[in-house]
Amino acid sequence: MPQLRGMPLEQLVARLFPGEDVRSAKEILSLFLENGTVLLEEGRVRSPRFVYRDPEELRRHLRGLEELCARSGVVQLPLLEEVRHALHLSEQDLRILMDVARQEGLVAVISEGMLLHRVVEEHLLELLGTVESDITVASVRDLTGSSRKYVLPILEHFDAQGYTRRVGDKRILRKKNLR
Repeated sequence: MPQLRGMPLEQLVARLFPGEDVRSAKEILSLFLENGTVLLEEGRVRSPRFVYRDPEELRRHLRGLEELCARSGVVQLPLLEEVRHALHLSEQDLRILMDVARQEGLVAVISEGMLLHRVVEEHLLELLGTVESDITVASVRDLTGSSRKYVLPILEHFDAQGYTRRVGDKRILRKKNLR
């Protein structure tokens, strides 16, 4: 987890070698330390490639991501590269942000790097619940004021998540699978 400075040594030993002889486990770990596979700092073990991320900074970036996605809405889903530039992130920081956002269920990366944030997804699901006619790419496009470029990947994502089921060119909203 990017907000932690590493795992406490005792916790790592217990997790990697449950029920094993602790002394033997520490011997194995010392071999990893000697060859540089892992590092031990202040009683915490970490990968040499690990870079600590301030949790408050991560939360600010998650809020910024949500605001950016909410502003874009369904009309034009932001691309990963747009998020990186808007939030002034390095490629590594963007990867970390996306990993955390996915783990927390905040975003889905759909078709060609488009980001669908949970806030936008929930709003669109509410809108679909009000549709009295058939749910088609065209009807959702008209409902949202968006374009086929964005609507089709979203509907395909909804199909994959079980929110909708495709029947020919139409979709059926599966209310039991809504959040």
